[in-house]
Amino acid sequence: MKIKTWLIGTLLTVTIASVIGFMYWNSPERRIRAVLSDGKAAIEAKEMDRAMSHVSLQYRDENGLAYMTVKKLLKMAFDQFEGFELRLTNVALEIEKDHAVVRADLDVIGIHQKEKSYLIGSQQEPVPIRITLVKETMKWQVVSVDGIKMPFADF
Repeated sequence: MKIKTWLIGTLLTVTIASVIGFMYWNSPERRIRAVLSDGKAAIEAKEMDRAMSHVSLQYRDENGLAYMTVKKLLKMAFDQFEGFELRLTNVALEIEKDHAVVRADLDVIGIHQKEKSYLIGSQQEPVPIRITLVKETMKWQVVSVDGIKMPFADF
């Protein structure tokens, strides 16, 4: 009888722990943070396809940039700089069903000829940005990044 009770208790504990673990692993917040982390790592590694895999084809930001324009700008930056350092701080998430808004402070440092310089923000004053994501086919995708004022180059 004691073995049966112990076995049932152990199975119940394992089941509850598994459900809690799955709920955390499958949570929208964890998935959105994973998108941000992998996107940051992809840009720092200069991996275009990996970085753009987190951007929706429906992307449109406050500057009027669309998916293909962002991809072209990213390629130009990858060609011009040896590397990048991105810092996303003070991250706050607001999630409603299949829509999420991330508010954060951003600094982007470009590395050119082993010299580092701020491309976006500064050490004293990071740029506050708003990243909007939607859940598309079971995957969170970025549909806009607002708050970045960029000088436009001729394309």
